[in-house]
Amino acid sequence: MTSPKHRISPEETALFREVVKTIPPLPKDKHPSSPKHRSPPISTPSHSTHPCHPPLATSLYPEDAEILGAEDSLHFARSGLQQRVLRQLQRGQIHPEAHLDLHQQTTTNAVQCLTQFIETCITQRKRWVVIIHGKGHFSKTGKPVLKNFLNQWLRTRPEILAFHSAKPKHGGTGALYVLLKIHYTKHQEGSSHAY
Repeated sequence: MTSPKHRISPEETALFREVVKTIPPLPKDKHPSSPKHRSPPISTPSHSTHPCHPPLATSLYPEDAEILGAEDSLHFARSGLQQRVLRQLQRGQIHPEAHLDLHQQTTTNAVQCLTQFIETCITQRKRWVVIIHGKGHFSKTGKPVLKNFLNQWLRTRPEILAFHSAKPKHGGTGALYVLLKIHYTKHQEGSSHAY
């Protein structure tokens, strides 16, 4: 869902696709380290070294993908998510348990930071997080490259249940509220389920 509608010129679309093509795929981690060996600082993405699980590819950007502007709102939710939870997300009625600031990061660095951040949050059972991507004011194109990238990439991650553009107090259309899928075992919650 985007608002307001912004017509993207063919030149802007071509430029965005050219930028995406320059991003090299990251190697797959065949032997991921166990969670007990990870000690990533959640709020400092520059220390992240974990590669992205799915390699980056231009296939994340379908030919008909809409390129979003700085003020466009983002929204995504997996089917089956409770309406009450979706309303909380959309209204910003959440208490973020962790924040990740990706301002001025390259897409490659952002993927590494995001992957480690998400894994760490899940390990620490943090469901509600804020990811700050910025509005692209400092990008070479003047367009929100990270925002457009996140809109596609987060949808491919099974641990992402939903996301929505944040309220102004948390960064507005330059940030996202993200709901992570957390698995609880019978021992932890009385029954096995995921949020």
